[in-house]
Amino acid sequence: MLALLSGPAVAISEAEFIAKVLAHDKLLEEAQIGLDIKRIERDASRANYANWKAEVTMDLGYRYRDLDRNKTFTDYDNQTRYYEREVGVEVEKRFLSHPGSLKLGINRNKDGGTLERNDVPSMSQTRDDRISSHHVEEFETRHYIQFDYPLLKHDSNALSLKTHHRDIIDLQRQQLSFYETKEDFLEARLSDYLSWVLYQRQADINRELLDKLRALQPRDAAEEALLKSATLQVEQDLSEAELELQAVKEKLSILLDDPAILHATAEYDFTKRIAPLRGDLSAYLKAHNRALYRIALSMELNRIEIAYYENQNLPKLDFGLRAEYDSDKGNTRSSEFDDDRTNYIAALEFSYPLGGNISNKANLQKFQLGVRRLEISYEDELQDIVADAQRLHALLTLDETRYLEAIDAAIRSAAIQLRDYQDGGASFRDLLQAYRDERDAKIDHIDDSVDYQINSIEYDNLLDRIIETPCRVALVECRF
Repeated sequence: MLALLSGPAVAISEAEFIAKVLAHDKLLEEAQIGLDIKRIERDASRANYANWKAEVTMDLGYRYRDLDRNKTFTDYDNQTRYYEREVGVEVEKRFLSHPGSLKLGINRNKDGGTLERNDVPSMSQTRDDRISSHHVEEFETRHYIQFDYPLLKHDSNALSLKTHHRDIIDLQRQQLSFYETKEDFLEARLSDYLSWVLYQRQADINRELLDKLRALQPRDAAEEALLKSATLQVEQDLSEAELELQAVKEKLSILLDDPAILHATAEYDFTKRIAPLRGDLSAYLKAHNRALYRIALSMELNRIEIAYYENQNLPKLDFGLRAEYDSDKGNTRSSEFDDDRTNYIAALEFSYPLGGNISNKANLQKFQLGVRRLEISYEDELQDIVADAQRLHALLTLDETRYLEAIDAAIRSAAIQLRDYQDGGASFRDLLQAYRDERDAKIDHIDDSVDYQINSIEYDNLLDRIIETPCRVALVECRF
């Protein structure tokens, strides 16, 4: 702290100040978190729909049957013990470019067991001789590839695809909201920075006048009283400017967590002039204004819903292709088998609920009305922005020549009054008034110059040109 108090004041330019603002990320952390959440949701919905999905199935079973029967001349299973084991793997792929799905899989099962059979008796057999035990088993392996394409109504996964499309637009809307938040924050801090410049310059001008007043030598008590009164007024004006200056610097030092600001000076280029928009303002705003673009994206969200419910009102007509290869081996009680089969299947499946889907129709009407409501909101917002832009455009005038001429005239008048006073041709009161007129001319100039710069920042923010090429400083976000 002692080093800060004793060290020389550091001048901070507008570009350096903006860099300080943007480096203080924690003030924008909440907006950044919202953006990160939307990005996670988009990536998750894309992966949920379009990534390969693998599924492993396993089925184990055991069956036992004990049959107590008294029947002759017919063979039958007396007791059976049967084991069922099946393992399968299937992977499915969906596509963002079309609603079809591709499946590949392999399935293997092994069934087997033992059975006690009561055979058809012969004349020489006893009952116990007719009971025989047999071992049976079957191995089946099936490889398949299947492609399904909904020609009309999409299947239940259409909801997941719709969610992904919505997440893409939600992320775009959140990005626009993030840049708007950042731009509004920059505008507010730049306005504070200009207040810093204003009060600092007002204090300098009053301090300059105070030095001139203290250099005067009154000739009598009346002049001394006039000088004291004028000095006290200027000291009060200086004190007020310094208090305002200290308040805005303390505010900025807290907001930016930078105590060095308390001992810094602002260095602003008042020669900068804004480039007002030329040409069709409405067309420019439709192409570049983020508030309008966010409304347009909200309309797009409604159109996604409309397209979904229009599709879900269609009949189901699915086209499918399937190729599979089966290898089937095993034995029965009396024979063995070893079969290899290749099947090719093409199929059309049609269905449609009689009477349609009432909920789909209601949702479709709701989102169609939602688009119309947003269209009205879009036009209202456009008119408001155009009106504000035209108002600010009218305020972006600064007749600096007139102010500079007024300052030069006031300086010459003060010099003449000082010479005349020294020669005895002007009163002390006139000299003090000439000094005050010079001070007022300089303050009027700085006041109007700051107003111009504040209006230019508000104009740039309205047109979304603070964070857009060309930027006031080099930013990663210098794009629309």
